[in-house]
Amino acid sequence: MSLPEYLDFDNGYGISKGEQNATTEAQMKAYFSNHNVLMRELVRKLLWQPNRTYTQGAEVVSATIPENMVAYVSTAGTTGQSEPDWSSASIGDTFQDGSVKWTIRRKDVAVMMAEFAKDLQDQASQFYLYLDDEGFICAGYKLVGST
Repeated sequence: MSLPEYLDFDNGYGISKGEQNATTEAQMKAYFSNHNVLMRELVRKLLWQPNRTYTQGAEVVSATIPENMVAYVSTAGTTGQSEPDWSSASIGDTFQDGSVKWTIRRKDVAVMMAEFAKDLQDQASQFYLYLDDEGFICAGYKLVGST
């Protein structure tokens, strides 16, 4: 799947009705569709999901996994309906989840993002990370030839 270029709300998608060059309904639909596609791919790549097949070596994060840790797929398979209770996990602990076996590892955000950037390599020329106003790590990219 080829990812679309990120549409920025402040770049023509937030002009109120009555203002010059107001955003049309079709433009807003395109904007929301764009964000849906990008969010879906980020979730599929980075977050634990129910009833999903994971390959060995995949890593996921979750709000319930202790800080600075990830769940690593040590045995490939399909997750169950409910997320494992990782709240008291320690490095090296294992969890059975459907047919997936997870091993808790130390989180290396730089490595995770580098792997994600590598996956986007065919579509993107620049991949970058930034902290939002609340301190969350966010990711972005610019397509080849875009501004």
